[in-house]
Amino acid sequence: MTIESPVYEWLTREAAEEGHKKGLTEGIKEGKQEGALQEAQETVIDNLKIRFKKIPQTVLKTIKMEKDIAQLRALRKRALTVQSLEEFKTILMGE
Repeated sequence: MTIESPVYEWLTREAAEEGHKKGLTEGIKEGKQEGALQEAQETVIDNLKIRFKKIPQTVLKTIKMEKDIAQLRALRKRALTVQSLEEFKTILMGE
């Protein structure tokens, strides 16, 4: 038989609320990061489509696999300055 005191119940409730708040805060932060990542990926793709119309699936997949926002920003700039899609593909593939 377990006897729970009011203090134990209060501590349990407080701990659960604190855990919920922390989880919610972290979930929001992760959601914002994921949104920024997706936006950066889409910006690179949009810039390429504006300039070169059709983009090969391999290029699209590679951009969507990139998870480094700084790298995506660099690719966004390169998408606007390269002379050809082939040049961009070379940069993207790290050749």
